Amino acid sequence: MRPLGRVLSPKLEVKSYRWFGAGPGEPLPDIREFKVAKHSKGNAEGTKLERPNHRIVSRGQFEPLNTLDAVLARLFGSLP
Repeated sequence: MRPLGRVLSPKLEVKSYRWFGAGPGEPLPDIREFKVAKHSKGNAEGTKLERPNHRIVSRGQFEPLNTLDAVLARLFGSLP
């Protein structure tokens, strides 16, 4: 099991959010250069095949946001 880190408290309360994206109306960052994910279970021969439409995005690629208001601002821009 992965450690909860700063995102969740031990009581599973949200402490922060992670953002991977761009501003409203802007295209998402290019992920074609990220490593291709593999299936977690092997096929009949035991080979774990690639999942061509899935990429591994490391935690470091995400920007930490402290509040839900910051997430909403990233999604919708500044609201009056």
